[in-house]
Amino acid sequence: AVGLAALFVFARSAPPKLVDGSFAQQGDGRWRDNPKDFDGPARTLLLHYTDGKGATFTLSVRNAGKKPIELTGAYVLGRNLMFDTGTARFEPTPAGDDAAKATQHVIVAPGKETAVTLSGRFTNCAAYSPGSETSTETLTVDYLDKGATRSVDVPLNSEIRIAAPDTCD
Repeated sequence: AVGLAALFVFARSAPPKLVDGSFAQQGDGRWRDNPKDFDGPARTLLLHYTDGKGATFTLSVRNAGKKPIELTGAYVLGRNLMFDTGTARFEPTPAGDDAAKATQHVIVAPGKETAVTLSGRFTNCAAYSPGSETSTETLTVDYLDKGATRSVDVPLNSEIRIAAPDTCD
């Protein structure tokens, strides 16, 4: 059994080298520039929590590796937390191919980038203390690796932040 486990580990590819891209769009959020002495990213995307309502925003990722990578999904803040990310759409960035259409998976060539539009719903309001916050500086991206779906965290140059309301309606 040990030999079989070693074979499985050997067959798995190294994670792709994905980095934050050059494009972000606030969608239903709003950008805030952080103070120069802030110990974190230069700006934050603030999403206004409204229980049961949806929000959409767009980030981008660039393939810094040497092989094409097939992206199949993306989410932020874990799954089923304050913002439950639905299906991600991959689209060309403003500098990309204008003829390409949004898809639920995409192959990103080395050195190229793709826009990742995330739509989700604000959930579980009663589970959070009034005014509590959650934030991330990471986009989690699902990709195909030899037929298996795997995930990789992409560090962002911006922060995404959500604050719970003072009361749930």
